[in-house]
Amino acid sequence: MCYYLAMDITLYRTIQSVNLVNEHRTPGELWSPFRPLSVKLIMQDPTTHYVLTPISEYFNEITHFSQVFYFITPNMVTFTHVFLAIISIKFLYSDSLKSRRIGVLIYEARSLLDCFDGTVYRAQSAQKNYESHHSELGFWVDSTSDTLGGFLLMFSVLFVLWWKQPPRKEIGSLPWTSDDKEPLTDSHCESHDVRNSKSYTRKFIFWRCFCFGMQIGIASAMWDQVMWNYTDIYNARLANPQLAVRIVYLT
Repeated sequence: MCYYLAMDITLYRTIQSVNLVNEHRTPGELWSPFRPLSVKLIMQDPTTHYVLTPISEYFNEITHFSQVFYFITPNMVTFTHVFLAIISIKFLYSDSLKSRRIGVLIYEARSLLDCFDGTVYRAQSAQKNYESHHSELGFWVDSTSDTLGGFLLMFSVLFVLWWKQPPRKEIGSLPWTSDDKEPLTDSHCESHDVRNSKSYTRKFIFWRCFCFGMQIGIASAMWDQVMWNYTDIYNARLANPQLAVRIVYLT
């Protein structure tokens, strides 16, 4: 929390002194989450902006991955994180709590590769800024793969709570924990779960997962549209320098 707060304060102070139109990355310059700035980078969620993206960028700069393995394209990285998403669902719908935790870690590795495909793209192309390019095939491949990864995650959660451990109206409860050797049972949940026991129907679980998935999908689509609208505003070259300064301070 303190790390995110400090990074947000630094980002806010940096925004006051930059002109997004003139922000460009110098070849050979170390990557920074603050310079050069772009609308997309500013609007990223804190974990992606301050954790996942720096890890992928610094990894590439230290290992020279994109140069050594020049034949690996961004789309190949994208297909790899889709493969990891498929593997993660195998662990996520396991009876074992330990296996489900491994599945979560694999899915987080998928999220890291989701940032890394952009790192490889920027390293191998002439465009070094942190931006999206709707006119290129790679953008749609990445967007489709992200959607597929989210769908697989929701499907695995639904599989566990609905089909693998179907709840009963009378005594069924969500499987918060499980033993690594024994399958989930109602009595097991009652003896180990310290939370209040509640009953959940198939209909409740389905609509909970469905609404959560729709919330993520709609939020992603709206974020992308808003990001492009702000890009058109803040990346527009203005003839009046004073007006450009006012826009920066309004930010």
